[in-house]
Amino acid sequence: MNTYDTYVILFRGLSVGDHNFHWTVDGKFFEKEDYSGITGADISVDLVLEKTEKHMKLNFDAYGELIIPCDRCLAPLSVDIDAQRSLIIKESEEGEIDDDDMVVVSRSEHQLQTAPWIREMILLSLPMKNVHDKGDCDAEMIKKLEDMSNGGETISFE
Repeated sequence: MNTYDTYVILFRGLSVGDHNFHWTVDGKFFEKEDYSGITGADISVDLVLEKTEKHMKLNFDAYGELIIPCDRCLAPLSVDIDAQRSLIIKESEEGEIDDDDMVVVSRSEHQLQTAPWIREMILLSLPMKNVHDKGDCDAEMIKKLEDMSNGGETISFE
């Protein structure tokens, strides 16, 4: 089974009203694509799907941690995730027309693949700079970086 199959919602059979979904995102979620060294994740994702006669509103809430390399020393770094996203889903025969907050799906569609929206929400919640607190970086790597910058030393990869 495809890892992303877990995140499919069969919306045709849902009644008008609110519907709750919950997933736990782990490191395997990011293995399908190359995401700059993401080595682990433990993120809870809650979704409230509000279905009306004319459209659906998806309210995502993600919280947990993502393990990525430190930008300074490359050692594993745990980054807290707390992200929200809302989308409006409308039906039309014109096919898929996207903007940031609205998705148009064909009337023949019967399911929504939420994995791309979840992935995007999580990745966009990461800070621009991901580094350990001062003193928590890998001391050996910091020493090597200092030696290289102070002495003009070049590294041979033979």
